[in-house]
Amino acid sequence: MTKLLGEVRSQRLLMLYRERRYRELNSEIFTLAKKFPNDFFLHNLGGIVAAQTQLTDRAIKYLKRAMSLKPEASEPFVNIGYLYLNTNKPKEALNAFLRAQSLDQKNVEAQIGRGLALQSLEQYPKSIEVFRTIQKTTPNDSRICYHIGNTYQKMGQLDDAIVALKKSVALNPNFFEAQNNLGHVFLDKGVYQDASIAFKNAIKIRPQSAGAHCNLGNALTNIDTNEAINAYNNSLAIEPKDMNVHVNLISLLIEKNRLHDIFQAFRKAIKINPQSQRFCLTTSASQ
Repeated sequence: MTKLLGEVRSQRLLMLYRERRYRELNSEIFTLAKKFPNDFFLHNLGGIVAAQTQLTDRAIKYLKRAMSLKPEASEPFVNIGYLYLNTNKPKEALNAFLRAQSLDQKNVEAQIGRGLALQSLEQYPKSIEVFRTIQKTTPNDSRICYHIGNTYQKMGQLDDAIVALKKSVALNPNFFEAQNNLGHVFLDKGVYQDASIAFKNAIKIRPQSAGAHCNLGNALTNIDTNEAINAYNNSLAIEPKDMNVHVNLISLLIEKNRLHDIFQAFRKAIKINPQSQRFCLTTSASQ
């Protein structure tokens, strides 16, 4: 892997990374970086792991060191680009991805990152153009269709978003995020039956997603009150402290005048968070 670090150490670090033992990995890399300050692999991996564990300053330090050790490599520029994206610095991210592309025009992750940075900068037509260009060489990549769909959604072009997201889930039926976001687009259009189907598909993929159950509840409020209540309760069974779901459930019960259920829902919510002002507002609104 690298003459400086050694094959055995490199393989151990990769094993820890694959097993997601990030805390242990961070500690080992921190120690090894002092012994091997000129090892590109070590610093690039250190940047990736530090970024995933929200050690932003350390991640930037490692990745910039990797860039200085191997300036012709595109990988650290891609990695720091995604770090900037995740810390709400889209301009810096765009510059990093452009630099990566100048070093390796075939680096798909750099191209995707560029499209996402343009999306974050609300340069939506340019973002779509980038993703369409990628699609010419990788037509069966469900991620590209997903990103196109998300961009169209942000543009308010919901029909185009549906087409792209449907293609994404056709290419990869187990793509949770695409299924879930397809449901959101249908919800935005007011097509509640299709939204509920998409959210149910998302739940099949990830049954323990409290958010997907809540989304299903939001769609079902316009179709079947009892099923919507069940969906909200399923969400709360997974994440009982989510005040948004409590409020959604209570608001639905108030709207349907389900007095007995309202009192039960209030008791559960207040038990979770006795200090919440949101329930006072909900109560006032119902009077």
